[in-house]
Amino acid sequence: MLHGLRFCNRLCVLVEQDKMMHIPSTGYLLRLIALFAVLMIGSAALARIEVLAPFDEAEFAQAQQGDKIIIVESYAGWCLACKIQAPMLAKLRQEPEYRGLRLFKIGEYTPKAIWKRFRLKAYGVLILYRGKAEIGRLSGAKSEAELRAFIKKADAPWGAKPTKS
Repeated sequence: MLHGLRFCNRLCVLVEQDKMMHIPSTGYLLRLIALFAVLMIGSAALARIEVLAPFDEAEFAQAQQGDKIIIVESYAGWCLACKIQAPMLAKLRQEPEYRGLRLFKIGEYTPKAIWKRFRLKAYGVLILYRGKAEIGRLSGAKSEAELRAFIKKADAPWGAKPTKS
């Protein structure tokens, strides 16, 4: 490749119909190609970015009024654990048993006060609530079975310790 670049640099000038025509150097062309590639890759990445709705305190408080199962997830698009958990959570929420499950995401741009309120310090953490009571936390669910077992903790009778499966 380097030999080819040297060869191209030497051929920067062409003779065409008794005129000298200057061809841009390969360095310039390579920079132009690199810029084009960055723009194309960047636009493809922007198309995949998931825009999170801001965490809504009022909506969360309203969800807690009922006896519903709520999950608060600390989420970032670049977080590997989040990328693993997201499709599993989406699949579970499609099942009749979990359709009433409410999911709230706390993202990168969520104010620090909300992060502190939920005592979150990392991405990929799931906090399980049943109404106003926090049932448990799970960091980086690796399988659908692990996620199901975690959510089942909210179905345990109040005060009962969930059994390990």
